Amino acid sequence: MSTNFTSFGFGQKGAQAVVIHPDYLYAVLDKSTYEDYACKVSARNKKTYRYMHNAITRNSLFRAKDKAPYADELEQPVYLDPLARVEQQQKKKNTFEFSAKNIQSKAYVGEVARKTAEALASLNKSSKGVGVDVELLSAINLDNETFIARNFTPEEIAYCRGSSNPQASFTGTWSAKEATFKALGVPSQGGGASLIDIVISRDANGAPKVSLTGDAKAAAKKAGVKNVNVSISHDDYQATAVALSEF
Repeated sequence: MSTNFTSFGFGQKGAQAVVIHPDYLYAVLDKSTYEDYACKVSARNKKTYRYMHNAITRNSLFRAKDKAPYADELEQPVYLDPLARVEQQQKKKNTFEFSAKNIQSKAYVGEVARKTAEALASLNKSSKGVGVDVELLSAINLDNETFIARNFTPEEIAYCRGSSNPQASFTGTWSAKEATFKALGVPSQGGGASLIDIVISRDANGAPKVSLTGDAKAAAKKAGVKNVNVSISHDDYQATAVALSEF
């Protein structure tokens, strides 16, 4: 079976699969290869059954995590680099964690993305009223009309759909909204909160600018924020936005 799994963003997943019937698959194997494979499958099944039996009888099927899979000093790099990956620990085969070496590995993260993550992490730690956000270009599902209408104004939608790369435009605009929210320094209303009150438009030169309405405007006023400036950039993989609040 050949599979190609695709992320549509925001919890929605899709998959494409080409399935080959076992009769055809095993027919191309010689007897010794097939028997060797059958022994491995049997061993895996026995190991799986033993694990499940022990987990059920000992009431340990669910194991709550008591710490994040990264050290405190790696929190910013993990959050700011959407291409960061966990790796299996050598001493603990069933443990997967982030490591500094893994995050900076060129096998996953390009040099530009790595330097961007480092710069933004440093900026975000040291500056008040600064918001940064990095998103994979695939983060926005353009087919999710409910999400689009809930978080983007008609003017934003028209601009993004009319651009040469709607996927990059939507993702960059979303990243700018997220960065602006972080720059305001106000409490989050949860991952499902709408960001339509943060409006990202473009001036005559095409530069992005922020205007706030509704709850976002009220929150900014309460926080003493007079204005927010934002910058957006993207490469072939991700969009990056930096927002600066003026007090």
